[in-house]
Amino acid sequence: MKRTFVTMCGGRRAYEIETGGALHEYVKDNRPTGVNSLGAWFGIAVWLLDGAGDECIAAWAQGDGYSGAHRHAIHYSTAGRPFIKKGGRRFYFDEFLRA
Repeated sequence: MKRTFVTMCGGRRAYEIETGGALHEYVKDNRPTGVNSLGAWFGIAVWLLDGAGDECIAAWAQGDGYSGAHRHAIHYSTAGRPFIKKGGRRFYFDEFLRA
């Protein structure tokens, strides 16, 4: 995340990820880096891009499609485990399967 006065004091987040288009098109055209299954046909997929710093793209995986794609900041627990927050839950990267 870019540390500016606006981002530190309540402005909109300035994202470092540039996909060159809409996120829903990016997740449709590219394979995810990892997937975490939450059921038989539902889960969360993550795209880690080179040079993105502490950000990633995450979307809900439903069958063979993706929905709810959004840029997310990567946070770290006190033990040092990286995770993202999506849907009010923490999803730790060590629980994802590499795709």
